[in-house]
Amino acid sequence: MASPTRARSLIHTVRRRWLSGQHGQVGHRKDAPPPVPKLPPNVFIGSVKLDGERVVKETGRVVMEVLEHLSILPGAEVQVTLELRVGVPDGVKEDVVRTVSENAKTLKFQTFSFERE
Repeated sequence: MASPTRARSLIHTVRRRWLSGQHGQVGHRKDAPPPVPKLPPNVFIGSVKLDGERVVKETGRVVMEVLEHLSILPGAEVQVTLELRVGVPDGVKEDVVRTVSENAKTLKFQTFSFERE
């Protein structure tokens, strides 16, 4: 139970807020800006490591389970980048380097290189 002094103070506060038009706004300033609505995300960025021996199957799953849901949205702009890294402990023979380089050029790879680590 509140003391008589505390009760009078609460009544005074409520009456003052009511008369000033602030009733129902306890804890809020009258001149406070309205809350900003939360906008939904509008970009998806993802990266996934695929098994080199099952790349076709796993790529298909990524397309079906992720890309299809996003690409059908109105105005969706889809960009897919395929990044490859193949390590060969004994090195890549010259004829394979030549074949892969020609194929990469034909397929319009943005970048490609053979390196020694």
